[in-house]
Amino acid sequence: MNHLFKAFTLIAIVLFADSFKLSNKADARFKSEGYFTAKIDGKLFDSRSQDRYTAEVTTTEAGKKNADIMFFGNDYFDRSGNLCQESLELKYAFSGLTASSIADQKIVFQFDNQKFLSVPGQTKINVTKMELSADGSNYLVSAEFQGKMVKWAAPGQDQPIVTVKGRMENIQVSIPESLKPTSKVIM
Repeated sequence: MNHLFKAFTLIAIVLFADSFKLSNKADARFKSEGYFTAKIDGKLFDSRSQDRYTAEVTTTEAGKKNADIMFFGNDYFDRSGNLCQESLELKYAFSGLTASSIADQKIVFQFDNQKFLSVPGQTKINVTKMELSADGSNYLVSAEFQGKMVKWAAPGQDQPIVTVKGRMENIQVSIPESLKPTSKVIM
């Protein structure tokens, strides 16, 4: 009987302790729906299996609307033992839910504690779908993208060019309450 009580107590403690695990699942910014693939200098970007991306509409001080979509790679340790995170971020400005309204396209890649930024005029995000949800709280975007990037460095330093090419399908971009559109066309 004493062993049964100890076993029951141990199970109860494990279940209670398990309920305190930290997880991004409680953070609604992280999403896993949709499809994403990218190659950087010919190597496949290894994205997380869960909580793969964040995507939201933001505004600039001038009132311009921007989409900011960041895909997260798996965490890893660098040569010095520091925990690092790989990410690929797509940013674009838009004035409506049409592919022709896309402007100011940028791609940012972070790897091995280094940041690679788009070469001006060498980034193309070809949006094939922008579909607003019924309640206006988000939209689905599909696109193909490609570009050239260089490592952030002091001006005048020569840096090698890094290429990126990929596509995303049905990525859900959140729209804050204050930016919800009044119609399905103009945003």
